[in-house]
Amino acid sequence: MMDHYQCIDVTERAHEISPKVSASCNFGILSPRFPKASCLNFSNLKTKVRTKNIIEFGDVELDLSGLEQLVNIGQTNGIIAALKQLSKISESSMSKSISLHEAMCVLDQQIEDHGLQESLSPGYFHGNLFKPRIYEIAGALNRLRKDGCLVQRNVN
Repeated sequence: MMDHYQCIDVTERAHEISPKVSASCNFGILSPRFPKASCLNFSNLKTKVRTKNIIEFGDVELDLSGLEQLVNIGQTNGIIAALKQLSKISESSMSKSISLHEAMCVLDQQIEDHGLQESLSPGYFHGNLFKPRIYEIAGALNRLRKDGCLVQRNVN
């Protein structure tokens, strides 16, 4: 705590007044979500970034205003390119169903290995392409309300 520009340790007082939470608190098991291949087919769709928060996928408008970490339109361009690349990743792994988390890890590794431009926009120079975090890519996919893009399955 800061008091008159002096740093004071109030940890003990905070422990006294805070509710006791068990360290073994269990939130349950999260079921992985799997993107549907039909949902991720963006290759034939006309896409357009109108603002840093609005993407058009064909006749669907995707509102990204809830993704607070987006700071410029270059990241939104990166999200479109990443979603198109995700469709290629899911197509190449159709024999085994790939979870959203696994697909995001593959995408992130491709960008790390080959660079942003070559991974997301091969053969095309895009002067305004910034790397979005995988959280924003997943957030954009979550907001795509096209035939229930993400399916939850119990994997046991």
